[in-house]
Amino acid sequence: MNARFPHLRLRRLFTVLLLLAGPGALLPASAMQGSGSLPLPCGQYDDGSTDTAFGMTGGGEIGWLHEFDCLQTITTVHTAYGTAVFPGSVTNGALSQIAVYIEDPPDGDPRTGLTRVVHATTVVTNGDTDILNANPLPAPAAVDCRAWVLASAEHAQQEFPAGWDSSDPFTNSWLVGDQATSPNGGHLDTLDLNNNSMPPIKLSDYYYHGSWLLRAEGFVCGGGDDPFFSLCDCTTSGPCGNHGSPGHGCGNGSAVAGALLEPSGTPTPGGLTLVASDLVPGQPGLYIQGDVALNGGSGLPFGDGLRCVGRNVVRLEVVFADDNGNSQTSVDIFTAGGVTPGDIKYYQLWYRDPAGSSCGGLFNLSNALRVHW
Repeated sequence: MNARFPHLRLRRLFTVLLLLAGPGALLPASAMQGSGSLPLPCGQYDDGSTDTAFGMTGGGEIGWLHEFDCLQTITTVHTAYGTAVFPGSVTNGALSQIAVYIEDPPDGDPRTGLTRVVHATTVVTNGDTDILNANPLPAPAAVDCRAWVLASAEHAQQEFPAGWDSSDPFTNSWLVGDQATSPNGGHLDTLDLNNNSMPPIKLSDYYYHGSWLLRAEGFVCGGGDDPFFSLCDCTTSGPCGNHGSPGHGCGNGSAVAGALLEPSGTPTPGGLTLVASDLVPGQPGLYIQGDVALNGGSGLPFGDGLRCVGRNVVRLEVVFADDNGNSQTSVDIFTAGGVTPGDIKYYQLWYRDPAGSSCGGLFNLSNALRVHW
């Protein structure tokens, strides 16, 4: 027992802390290592990898929360489950909840003033991989630049679903949970977070400074009316070190900068053209559309590049690059993609690179583009 902080205990050869908060109990899988804060986009605090993970000591359902103050509207919540550091920390297929809240007054404390505005249920997917799973909300959550976002997972004893990253020590990160032996039967009440065996606790109060692999996506406060947003560049994430230039995909056999996908026109019926450059001359490329950005907008290794677009993928058009490595769409994207006004869609170009393939995959991808129609 720690004499100075009686709520902290050490177990085994690792620094294993048992946090007691009222009748609830939390157990992290191991100690963490700080790495300093990173400049990250709105809606993201983590660096994409976990150091450890938390769970209820006796099993139940645990929820992890962040406060975000940069989004006007939230459309998608991304979360990872468990930790790649300790395989077996979570079970795929277990129940998971996603919730978005507004707070009045906005005092940075989720124990008071929260109103749940959007709720969804899903299941644990890609457990123990640090892959962020996209969860489009059933309706956009208008949060007026201040919101709390929660993800949860039901779990058994000695499982740790809440993946933790210590790279940003200043995040307002909280936990809430309901033990399996509680009156709720281990089912988290997301409508009233205080109606759980462990009401919300702030991790920094227990000397844990960092963030969850939990991100929010939507429309940035003060971001103007620009309907286009580029994401999933390959500046530091080339599958074989073939990093691209900022805003581009991963380097290919003809352009070390990597392919660049850009919009031309307006997101209206017949008004938008997708334009790609720095491709492999004479090689075909497939323009695709999807409903979500994979892995929180960071993409997943695929061939020589990163696959950034997923869910209900539509193959829009195959176009061969010209002698200068350029191509563009000619179809009406609105019609070909089955788009409805107000939709948010994601676009990417998947192209062949048979001769100078950097990683031997023989194909590569551009950056991705988010379009609000």
